[in-house]
Amino acid sequence: MNLLKNKGNILIIIILIINLAFWYLSKWYYNDWFVSPYKYVSKVASLTSTLMMVMVLVLTTRLNVLEYLFGGLDKVYKAHHTVARWSFTLILLHPLFLALVNAESFFGYWIPNFDNQYNVGHAVGLFALFAYFGLLYITLNKKIDYELWKASHSWFGTLFAVIIAHILLVNADIAKYPAFSLWYNSWLILGLGAYIWTTFLSDKIGREYDYIIDKIQKVDVFYELELVPVNKPMIYKPGQFVYTQFIADGLELEWHPYSIASNSSDGRIKLGIKELGDYTKQLGVLKKGGRVEVKGPFGALSDKIIMNPTKEVVLIGAGVGVTPMVGIWDYCLSNTRAKCTMIYISTFLPQASFDNDFKDIISTKGIGNNDYWLYLDEGKNFITTPMINTRLGNLDNKLFIICGPKRMMDGTVKGLQEAGVKNINIVVEDFDFGIGSGNWFTHFEPIKKLLHK
Repeated sequence: MNLLKNKGNILIIIILIINLAFWYLSKWYYNDWFVSPYKYVSKVASLTSTLMMVMVLVLTTRLNVLEYLFGGLDKVYKAHHTVARWSFTLILLHPLFLALVNAESFFGYWIPNFDNQYNVGHAVGLFALFAYFGLLYITLNKKIDYELWKASHSWFGTLFAVIIAHILLVNADIAKYPAFSLWYNSWLILGLGAYIWTTFLSDKIGREYDYIIDKIQKVDVFYELELVPVNKPMIYKPGQFVYTQFIADGLELEWHPYSIASNSSDGRIKLGIKELGDYTKQLGVLKKGGRVEVKGPFGALSDKIIMNPTKEVVLIGAGVGVTPMVGIWDYCLSNTRAKCTMIYISTFLPQASFDNDFKDIISTKGIGNNDYWLYLDEGKNFITTPMINTRLGNLDNKLFIICGPKRMMDGTVKGLQEAGVKNINIVVEDFDFGIGSGNWFTHFEPIKKLLHK
């Protein structure tokens, strides 16, 4: 299963299992059992969902340890979305099964009243549930203004605080068992701390550097920017990316992630930015000498290359996904290591904006026994596995690094897997999270597969 492909996902599953086991043992120790079986479903759902919310908040911090655990920030973000989906799915079971405890008053359960502390807590819980629905609608609605969509993510922390208020007011299982209460409340405090860090502190304390634009040019739909440090340069690994905030008249102050298309030997940073959304279409206002705030670096795309110098590497990049490959290609040609093959997929030659960058590196460093292949598909299908196999001679014992449009990556990965390449030898950086409503319930796919077996 995909869930078990990295240490981070395994750790999440272990924590959730420990949490439920701790709660169950607490009930056994105090001989405090529910009468209605519906309450068990409700409580398991609430305990698990709330702990998942903590994990969602922690995953948004972008701490270095998370990249190590999950194998890259793209994997961290994917875990973030998966955990958020399951959290919302499970939280729906909590009030539903509580309402079923007394079927005769099922509809009355959804009407809040404020007669006592418990009922106040119940009303707060209902408010949190409906607020969660509102945030979900904003997240899934592609027509929502970007600023509103972005703000909704910061509101999630406020929602989490409301849920904590609900837990304290109803004063249920968590408060009955001292050891479990200490365990669970520690997680709640961690969640609040993660929210405070991400929302108020990370911009002030995080890894931030000052740069200025030294060169800027536009090739087709790609901007190529070269940045030089004002003071201390940022040290980064090939293939990593940064968050940037451009300081320019007519441009909103927003942090956006872009891949680095250079090696870190001289402190310069080259960015490749595709003109895609509303923000990138305004980058024409950028000028040489303009200030840029840089935060990072992030990403683990080249880690396996650096750690396995004797393993042959195949880089496959297309579209804006080729950007990080430039720095990795430079690294491979600059260091004594096994053969590296760079496959640059583009539709037509004028759109291959980084072709000259790859060739410039070859002219400077020499190509040695390495191989560079610019493949122009001319609007037809992407490159196929048999074509790659013919170029390489064979697919055995090679490390494949793939980045580009999702359709290209999915097709290439599937083809390599069918040809016998092991998953451990395929590294993909994928920031397409499937935010649309049609992709929201993909977290049910593993269950569907199990049921069909």
